[in-house]
Amino acid sequence: MVGTHPRFDALWDLQSAVEQAFGSSFFGPSPWTNASPKANVFNEGDNYLVTLELPGLKKEDLNLEFKGSALRISGKRQVSLPQEASTHRRERSDYQFDRTLNFKEEIDPEKIKAELKDGVLAVLLPICESAKPKAILIG
Repeated sequence: MVGTHPRFDALWDLQSAVEQAFGSSFFGPSPWTNASPKANVFNEGDNYLVTLELPGLKKEDLNLEFKGSALRISGKRQVSLPQEASTHRRERSDYQFDRTLNFKEEIDPEKIKAELKDGVLAVLLPICESAKPKAILIG
């Protein structure tokens, strides 16, 4: 409940339902509605580096999985409100995402490293030795 009266709570619930259905907010744009976090994927020599912007999330809010050639990143943010507070304006809301990135080279899953710092998740994915090009000597 976010309003000061049950009728206002119903209006907020209606707004949330409209945002989820149409991906926008009556009161202005909602960057987190029906959106995946923005990602960059870089090739750094023998590694891929994936970075995602995840403001407001903690490492406990995230789940990373690697299977086959796909990195799956999912997360959830819950915005709690004080019980006795009424809402003047609410632009931050609960948020959930599930994102999968595929790679063409074979990745060594035992050497994948991830770090969350200042709202940016960085995942380093080393390319397997067997997937790297090998020089062939002509005899």
